[in-house]
Amino acid sequence: RAATLRGELREFAREVLDDVPRQGFFDRDVVLRLWQEHVDGRRDNSRQLWGLLAFTLWYAYHVDKQPRPAAAAGVGSTEPASRGAVGLADGGSK
Repeated sequence: RAATLRGELREFAREVLDDVPRQGFFDRDVVLRLWQEHVDGRRDNSRQLWGLLAFTLWYAYHVDKQPRPAAAAGVGSTEPASRGAVGLADGGSK
């Protein structure tokens, strides 16, 4: 699981996690720290990040009624994304 978030699902995960602060449940700085520690290989935060990903996707689809992020468009969805990624994309991409 840890390597998947650092590899093939990195961009998708980052884009999904960009929605976390907008939803108002989690602190952006904490999410960014978890993400950065994980992608840098300093700490395995995959368990926390997978939980955040699952919740964020569930909330966006079932509560906000939003299509999945653009990165997910090629992963089993034909729905277009309605907005671009902000947040972690600018501070957590490296």
